[in-house]
Amino acid sequence: MRNQHIDSMRSIAILIMLTANTTPYLLEPNTPFAFRALCSLAAPLFTFLSGYTFAMNGSRSNGFKSGFFVLLSAVIVDVFAWGIPPFQTFDVLYVIALGQFALELLKRLPSPVILLLALIIVLTPTVLQTVYRFELPDPNWHSIRFKAYRWAFDGWFPVFPWLSFPLLGYLSYRWKKATESLAWMPWISAAACIGGAIWATLDKNSQAFREGYVEIFYPANLPYVSLALGFCCWLLFGMAQVLSSDRLRLLNLYGRHSMFVYIFHAFIIAQVISRFPTSLGPLGIFAA
Repeated sequence: MRNQHIDSMRSIAILIMLTANTTPYLLEPNTPFAFRALCSLAAPLFTFLSGYTFAMNGSRSNGFKSGFFVLLSAVIVDVFAWGIPPFQTFDVLYVIALGQFALELLKRLPSPVILLLALIIVLTPTVLQTVYRFELPDPNWHSIRFKAYRWAFDGWFPVFPWLSFPLLGYLSYRWKKATESLAWMPWISAAACIGGAIWATLDKNSQAFREGYVEIFYPANLPYVSLALGFCCWLLFGMAQVLSSDRLRLLNLYGRHSMFVYIFHAFIIAQVISRFPTSLGPLGIFAA
């Protein structure tokens, strides 16, 4: 039986993703910071839920099998939608696939160990003071060292800190099952979300536009992680009753078929929307 709550969360992620990924082709890169922050919440929600549902499926989860399917989907999107070599930009599907592989290997470890690993992944870029390179074309692309750095630290969704989201999603299910009362979680998650939003706003000058995309996770620094993780946990623990409502059943069609929607939207953006004249803007497109 489908989990209405999880489908609702996926639907929210889909709607945010559609808005965020079409914005670079329809709007000038000077959108308000609050809108940019909102558009930045789809990717963490997708990756967080990938870990949560891995734990929810229990013995039915096979991270190697599901990870391979997601990885194949990522390659298809790269090659046939965007026309680029696979493993070059490391988009969100690669993070989800890697998260499935990692969880299959880590699922027998105690929760504190996985939590420690997730915290290390989050803090590594800050501790190492890694340099985030915004320019995607690079003459050193064929260098193994360059590829490794991009994969780890400054791809679209580098392992550090993005791999922490599926790990923390996985732990969220464990904690939810192990603890009868989580009445404090909505308050903690809301505080993390609001605090992260304020922190990110104060630090907004560090969040540049990358290739015209409006999200504020270039790079995904600590203020952003607080905002994103707080948002994910607030939807999970604080909005369970609302998002489980039958009134959202029609909307949840997107959540039930999120992988299809993701792949389909990538082809539409790459082959249709990206061909619109950029000078027209969202209204001028239809007036032309």
